[in-house]
Formats: sequence, structure tokens, C-alpha cells
Amino acid sequence: MSALNTDVRIDFVRHHDVTEGYEDPTELSNKLQTAVDTLIFETERQIKKNPKIADEQTAKLREYQKDAAEFIEFLGAQTLQPTAAVLTPGNPEVAGWVFFATSNKWMGPLKEHEDFIVSFWMKDKIWQFPVSLPPTPGDLILRKPQE
Repeated sequence: MSALNTDVRIDFVRHHDVTEGYEDPTELSNKLQTAVDTLIFETERQIKKNPKIADEQTAKLREYQKDAAEFIEFLGAQTLQPTAAVLTPGNPEVAGWVFFATSNKWMGPLKEHEDFIVSFWMKDKIWQFPVSLPPTPGDLILRKPQE
């Protein structure tokens, strides 16, 4: 029995091998909710200053809230929860999305062609997967079969 207590990292090869750890889905949800709350406050402040823009600003706010709520729901339902999964012979795999920050003080904007190495650091092994975006012609492209 092996806990999937992994450390998932991405190495931005073309950015002097800058390595980023995965974004915790709960923290990402909290940041997004904070951004929504801040936008609500700012929108209300703008409307008080200029009531003529109320309809336009309220519509933009509702759209942002809708998109944020959908993404927060996605994060809760579809992300990989490394500490919650245990690999056993009866449960040999786990699946889910993993998110990484793509900007920091060491990296500028992403380039037209990017090379990454996605690493899963487990207790006694490191699994590494090289990825290029966009893929070069002739590369093996893995796809999930259609259901």
C-alpha cells in the first residue's frame, strides 16, 4: 500500500529550469473567493460614486461571480487531492487536474514554444514526464479514449 503523498512539480526548461510546486486547490479556491469579494466591494464603491454605471458594472460583476463559482466547483470536484488518495492493488490509480503558477519573479511571459518536465516525487521514486507545447509533429500524443 502506497499513499499518493506526492510532491508534484513542474520544471520550466526554457526559463532557466525554474521549478514550481503544484497549486493547492483549496488555497486556489480561497484566493479566487477573496478576489470575488474584493471585486464586489470595489464595484459597490464605483456605483456609489457614479450611479449611471450601475447596470453595466452589475452585469460584469454577475458574470465574473458566475465564472468564479464554476471554477471553484471544478477545483473541488476535478483536482488531484494528493493527500486523500491511497494506492492499493484494488485502487491502482488516481486522477485529477493539477495546477501550477506560470509567473513569478524569475519568469517572464511564456514563450511561443515551451518545454516542461512534470515530476511526481514519491517516497522512494521520482516519475518525470517531458512535455512540449505545442507538441512537435511526430511526437507521441496520448489521448483518453472517447466514452
